[in-house]
Amino acid sequence: MAATDVSADEWDRQISISLSGVFFCLKHRIPLMLKQGGGVIVSTSSGAGVKGPPGQAA
Repeated sequence: MAATDVSADEWDRQISISLSGVFFCLKHRIPLMLKQGGGVIVSTSSGAGVKGPPGQAA
């Protein structure tokens, strides 16, 4: 699917899943970690973040 074929609603859905999902997990986990004296968060992503696959604009 080309970028011109992606609706604004689909784009918003993808951003919500990919970015907001991680943000809200961290927002609620960090205070608990601080209360417990610390911790480690490892966040990973897809290789598609480095080089997007053809036909997958969103």
